[in-house]
Amino acid sequence: MELFTYLIKVTGCTAAFYVVYHLLFRKLTFFTLNRWYLLSALAISLLIPLAHIDIKTTLPAPARVKPAVVNTTEANTAQGSIAPVAVTRQQQPADWFLIANTAYCTIAGLLLLKLLIALGKILYKGIKYGKRENGYSLVSGHSPNNSSFFNYIFLDSNGLDSSELKQVITHELVHARLMHSADNLFTELLKAILWFNPFVYLFSKALHQSHEFEVDRHLALQYNSKSYASLLLKLSNPARVGISNQFSAYGLKTRIQMLFGKQSAAAKKLGYLLAVPLMAMLVYFLAVEHVYAFADDTYEGKDFVLVLDAGHGGNSGARVGKVLESDIALAMVKQIKTIAEQRGIKTLLTRTDNTDVPLAARASLQGDAFVSIHVNSVSGKPATPATGMEVITDRLNTKPETQKLAAALIREMQKLNGITMSSQVYRQGITVLRDNKAPAVLLELGYLTNTNDLKYIADPQNQHTIAGRFVDAIIAYQNAIRTKISEKASLNPGTLPAHAKAGFMNNLKSAVIRAISDTAIKGKGVKTGVNDTVAKSPKGHISKLAMSYMNDGMNETKDNLYNEFKTARLKFESVRMDPNSKDLHLYDGELVTDKYDIKARNITYSLTDSLISANGNVRVKMNDSKKAGQAPTVIDTDSLTVDLRNHPYRPAINRH
Repeated sequence: MELFTYLIKVTGCTAAFYVVYHLLFRKLTFFTLNRWYLLSALAISLLIPLAHIDIKTTLPAPARVKPAVVNTTEANTAQGSIAPVAVTRQQQPADWFLIANTAYCTIAGLLLLKLLIALGKILYKGIKYGKRENGYSLVSGHSPNNSSFFNYIFLDSNGLDSSELKQVITHELVHARLMHSADNLFTELLKAILWFNPFVYLFSKALHQSHEFEVDRHLALQYNSKSYASLLLKLSNPARVGISNQFSAYGLKTRIQMLFGKQSAAAKKLGYLLAVPLMAMLVYFLAVEHVYAFADDTYEGKDFVLVLDAGHGGNSGARVGKVLESDIALAMVKQIKTIAEQRGIKTLLTRTDNTDVPLAARASLQGDAFVSIHVNSVSGKPATPATGMEVITDRLNTKPETQKLAAALIREMQKLNGITMSSQVYRQGITVLRDNKAPAVLLELGYLTNTNDLKYIADPQNQHTIAGRFVDAIIAYQNAIRTKISEKASLNPGTLPAHAKAGFMNNLKSAVIRAISDTAIKGKGVKTGVNDTVAKSPKGHISKLAMSYMNDGMNETKDNLYNEFKTARLKFESVRMDPNSKDLHLYDGELVTDKYDIKARNITYSLTDSLISANGNVRVKMNDSKKAGQAPTVIDTDSLTVDLRNHPYRPAINRH
């Protein structure tokens, strides 16, 4: 679809430039200017549709409609009021875009092959039969007419005396010196690629005519005009426009008129400046996009807008039997839209039916978050069956908001029963995400090629459950990017807002202390355990660092390490307590004690398992055994686990 849009825009540009040439410049005697106008017009026609310019219009911020935050469990009780959207298995119409694309590529390929064959024949004759003379290769008797291709001159001397033969050779040498063959090669290439565009053929004809006018003027200055005109009449055989320059009476009447006609006034050269506003007009209509935005994107009154993209459409996308990825994706975004709007979130869909919407149109919808819904698939039979949901971001999209959106989706989807959710954020090159101005991610609902995944995601009841979790994630993300944390905020189940680095104080601090102290503590001793990759790791870089306790002492009375973590100060971008598992999640968090400073993308306190874990760019600074003035020991690791399930008594941690 994007290819056809581009080709249509190119056709429009060539039409506009040619009409201006035909009406204003065709009869002027500025042959070199005409040549460069035609060449430039073709090149610009190819480039303008590739350009993209945003013009932002600022609108007043609307009054805020505060979204209603509803817990997932409460939302699921309202299922009866929402009609399930089931996946329909219908007979799909023929994919005419695929058929047209195949036909276009086939014809273009054949024409390119024909051009290569013609080029090969010319080079073959020139190399095999050409004789070097004064910087050019002369090929005599192997061509039905007089022509040239760069420095190869093909000569048919039948019926020509020595004077006429000299004029013909001079004519072709002027073509070679002015590089007219390069123009011909360019237009023939465009005629193969844009074979359906009638204006490309008109450009080719006009350019060939300009070539002959240029050469005729040079020859008229060097030879007698009447003698040269007589030669044109004598060689008045019809010529075909191609990659070679042919000496013929092509456009004979017009050429003689130009040869003996009056030169155009120099002031008329100013008319070529009209090409500038024409080009500006084409850029405005074909490359400029008007983007409307609120006066202040961070203004509290601005509504949050969610853009949902049902991947693919038509017959595109994955298919298993009669089940299409595009159908499941569309069913899911409709479920999400219904629940999201019930909970106060304005939602836009890139498609509402089985239409294959162009990528540019899908990415152009403006919102505060963009999520593209897809269903994965694999070919063949992999050794390990591919299964589960995945979140993907574009490898060039490094916005912090995009990562927060991905993390929010992962956290909520991991609560689903019946399908797995990968904790990894995958990075790929995805146009619809890269071209999006909003934080944008792609959610793979599972694998069509996995029987269990397909059964789960095709069920309307499960679709509703997924949609509820999805909206929970969007609300968590929405809160995380808008509201600031108060240092004295109380810790309630659900999501706390973000965008502040605040220590735990008062009620919040008490809740964290309880999170550590209210655990079953048994045994004695402490050690640091690491896996066997430590010995192979570079100094200061450890994989899967773990601090744990062991029963190797019975008489100690104090746990220094335990007290160290119990009074930890925490900083974070956002924090959340899971109401079900009672896990406390810190995002872009930092845990600070007198002896330890732990930073990580994710820090989790598991109250039921008595564990503290960190992952994602974990950095641990240790100050416990350093002399005054020495820098702390720094360890970078992919993950860290602090196990509080047993009671430690040793005053220090052994480092590996």
